Amino acid sequence: MYITAFAVGILIFAGLLLAWSGIGFVVAFIHYMIHKPPPAPPADEPPPGCDVCDLMQGLWSNMQWWEKVAAFANFALVSIVCQAKGCGSLDLR
Repeated sequence: MYITAFAVGILIFAGLLLAWSGIGFVVAFIHYMIHKPPPAPPADEPPPGCDVCDLMQGLWSNMQWWEKVAAFANFALVSIVCQAKGCGSLDLR
């Protein structure tokens, strides 16, 4: 009985996390379509392919706080991917 309740709790948590991520993606995409993100400051010789990370940093900087809350899960993942590529992580403050 306790195992079933635990499994249902995990499923509910996973569903809420998936919904939060989906809503965040929609909010970030709509923001991108409405507002052109400002260019990120140039870095000293970034590795090739870092323009996407720079674009995402500009988009994050241009978002309002409620949009950042909605899209945080997606941008946290982008920050990890950019760090792994050697482009540096996004400043999510």
